[in-house]
Amino acid sequence: MVPEVSRVRLDESKVWLNESITELRRPTNNVEEFVVQQGILNTVDNRFQFIRDKVDILGDFYRKLTEHAINKPRKEDMSNHSDAMSQIAQLTLLISNLQQQQEGQSEKFKKALNELIPELNKNIDELCEEAEDKMYTDAANMEPDKILEILKNLDNKMDLFKQYDATSERYNDWQVKLSVPQTNFDNLDNLRTQLVNRHLMWHSLSDWNVMQAEWMETQFGQIDAPSIQKISTDYAKICKRLEGALDANPI
Repeated sequence: MVPEVSRVRLDESKVWLNESITELRRPTNNVEEFVVQQGILNTVDNRFQFIRDKVDILGDFYRKLTEHAINKPRKEDMSNHSDAMSQIAQLTLLISNLQQQQEGQSEKFKKALNELIPELNKNIDELCEEAEDKMYTDAANMEPDKILEILKNLDNKMDLFKQYDATSERYNDWQVKLSVPQTNFDNLDNLRTQLVNRHLMWHSLSDWNVMQAEWMETQFGQIDAPSIQKISTDYAKICKRLEGALDANPI
């Protein structure tokens, strides 16, 4: 009779083998899928020997039980071990084939990644140009009905900026994993300065207007002077920061 712990360990090994085979059989049609497969392949390859040794040890254990007719393994236990050995053979061949394929496809996906960089740079430059539009420094847009439109416009641009920022980090990560030089997205830093500060400027203006209106409607005896003083100090710091980051403007 095979101890339950041995059966559990073999089942765990089979689950890992099956999951590894499934993951490595996924197709790679683009750079991201190739890089993901590369990572999975390295992880699987690093652990494979440990799993293989564990299955071999259990196989030796089963054979000794059979040879000495002591607690002879059941047919399902032997069948289970045979299945694991079959999975090991499949995974061995799969790893070998993928390692050869990765070597051959590496240049292809390096080139594909290199072609993605100019498109991202173009999008960043266009967004930066839009962020520097004169509408964001036009005093006429400080009217309440126009501020909401400005805020919505800047919020949408911030969403795009976050997408481009995440994409640049992803591309840099792929470059590291493909062993190619990382691209310095200097234009992204300029976009961050221009857009983030304009976004802060207009949202601060909007928030200040709302608070100021509330203070004006508050009864004199209920005014929280220390709180107002603290908020005023915080907003003065924001103004100081914006003065250092942006050109002088009426906003």
